Amino acid sequence: MNEINRNSELIASLLSGNDISRLEPRQFLALLLSYVMPESDVNMLAGRLLVRFGSVSSAMEADIADIADALGTDKFTASIVKFIPDISLYYHMDKLKGGKRFESVDDIAEYCVYRFIKDTRESYSVLLLDTNMSMLGFEELAQGSACQVGVNLEMLGSALFRYRSSGFILLHNHPGAEPYPSENDIYFTEKLYALTAPFGKHFIEHFIIAGDSYMPIIQLMRNQGYDFSRAF
Repeated sequence: MNEINRNSELIASLLSGNDISRLEPRQFLALLLSYVMPESDVNMLAGRLLVRFGSVSSAMEADIADIADALGTDKFTASIVKFIPDISLYYHMDKLKGGKRFESVDDIAEYCVYRFIKDTRESYSVLLLDTNMSMLGFEELAQGSACQVGVNLEMLGSALFRYRSSGFILLHNHPGAEPYPSENDIYFTEKLYALTAPFGKHFIEHFIIAGDSYMPIIQLMRNQGYDFSRAF
């Protein structure tokens, strides 16, 4: 049996359960590679990727030249491994265009972590919500830390009223660091809460996001006994 037929059988076998998430790492990579390297021993190549990078996610985050080297192929072919996270992110973002309804603040946090998973820039953004916790919009307000550039309050105010949102969540993407708020983050959260509440705009949460971790500043402040009524 040649490799093309062998890989065709592999695809049929692995997809028979209709749940790719249940595949072992080697099976998942072999399935992926079978589409772009049908004449190769994809099981062997999948194993080579795992030995080289340690995991599926690490392989996908590796430099494309290193992926190509591990597979013994060109960068164009290797791009299938590199682009899977971007394809997944695009799919996820496209589903939200119709207005996702979040079930809880934790649900929003998970979305935000996913939203920034490949973003290496430090930035401030706002997620705008209606009274049913459905997403109305998402806009970037600034790049850099609050100490460096500050949140553009004019842009924030414009977004809040343009989308006619009843609530919003401020997002501070902090890649390559821990999701712990600085004194400036806490001070700014307090002042922004006081600034927006009189206009009927509910400041639901201020998330610091770092990789796959996050810190809800407003919840943290409340847990430490902070009374937001003092902000007025």
